[in-house]
Amino acid sequence: MNETMVYFNKKIHTFIVVVNFTLIMLFLFPPTSMNGQSLSSSTTNITDMITYQNSTLGIEISYPSNWKKDNLIPKMWFPDGGIGFVAPVKDESDAFPEMLLIGLYQYETEIKFEEAKMQLIAFFNNNPSVNIGEESEFTLAGNPAYKVTYLVSNPSVFLPPMDLMKTEIITVKDNKVYDIIYTAEPDDFSFYEEIINKMINSLKIK
Repeated sequence: MNETMVYFNKKIHTFIVVVNFTLIMLFLFPPTSMNGQSLSSSTTNITDMITYQNSTLGIEISYPSNWKKDNLIPKMWFPDGGIGFVAPVKDESDAFPEMLLIGLYQYETEIKFEEAKMQLIAFFNNNPSVNIGEESEFTLAGNPAYKVTYLVSNPSVFLPPMDLMKTEIITVKDNKVYDIIYTAEPDDFSFYEEIINKMINSLKIK
């Protein structure tokens, strides 16, 4: 099996398991109890950041001190490792835990940025539940990166009808594809964007 097909299959695996991750998060951390705090009682100060380092993933990133760091569940869905950062709820009506995830796809042979980008675009084009919005290319941690914002409608038969807004970024270094995904309910998407951008801009890939 060639590397592009391997990436495509891994991406399908990621998309399927993200639904299970969402269900687990909603079960383990209902809105009234996640982290024992909410934004109404604990205002997020984006200057109060903690530095997280992971030598296995080869990354360093800063995240807000009142967000939950999750080492375990992202490994269920990123085959070569991942890390998640989950926001505290805004109030009791906040039904979905907004989150930023960073995952790794490791390859034995060379994979180029353009190849990874085109495979991601092909995956979206073959997924009728995805409605692509803005797309752009930029430099992330010294490497070329592709960024896309999209809406996913009714992502699972196991969830009530709902839409999720996502920003996904991929970059490639040393035959590793880094997949960065911010997920939120559409109404809350812009609420966390400043924090998410600060986290992403702090990312270092070693």
